[in-house]
Amino acid sequence: MPRYLYMCVECGAGMEAVHSYRERLTDCNACNTPGALRKDLSTPSKTRIKTPTRSKKVGEETRAAITDAKKEIIKSKKELKEKSRK
Repeated sequence: MPRYLYMCVECGAGMEAVHSYRERLTDCNACNTPGALRKDLSTPSKTRIKTPTRSKKVGEETRAAITDAKKEIIKSKKELKEKSRK
C-alpha cells in the first residue's frame, strides 16, 4: 500500500499514513479538528516489508529444538523411574 503525507491546516502538524489510494484522511489527531487534514503534494511511495535477517544457519534452530526435546525426554524418564521406585 502507498504511504501518504498529510498536513493539518489548523495546527501545522504533519503525519504519515499508509492506506489505499481510494481512502482519504480528513480529521487531525493532534488538534482534533475535523476536516483540517490536507494531503501533501508528494509522490506516494510503496512501503517495504522488512524481512528478518537470520543470525543462524537454516538448520541450527531445528537442531537446537531437537536437542532440547531430547534433554526433556531424558529428564522425564529419570523422574518416572524415581516415581516407580517409590
